[in-house]
Amino acid sequence: MRPTERVEEVARNTVNKLLADAGKAAQRFHNQNVRGIVPSRVEIDEIWCFNYCKRDTLPNAKAAPEGAGNVWLLGADDSWQMTAMLLVGHPGEHPVSRRSPASGFVRWFKSEGRSI
Repeated sequence: MRPTERVEEVARNTVNKLLADAGKAAQRFHNQNVRGIVPSRVEIDEIWCFNYCKRDTLPNAKAAPEGAGNVWLLGADDSWQMTAMLLVGHPGEHPVSRRSPASGFVRWFKSEGRSI
């Protein structure tokens, strides 16, 4: 966010608000338009990022909000298509964690059937 703040000469809160607005708009668009997809082959993958700070620096963080630390996005995409369209995503713990939502995510995805 800092490079964007410097290049565009705007406050960090402005960048943050625009990112939040863009995320909400993208989520609404996805939820309204990605329907009736019958994937031929689904691939579930993970992406790592962090919220506020990394898990290792969390004990020394000042005023860390709830949910701060490492975040993994579990995503199911139609890997057979050239687009590899993201069908659904779920934030959570690392898939090898005991608190992992990965197994629940896979069960939910299978329960939806082959159509999303």
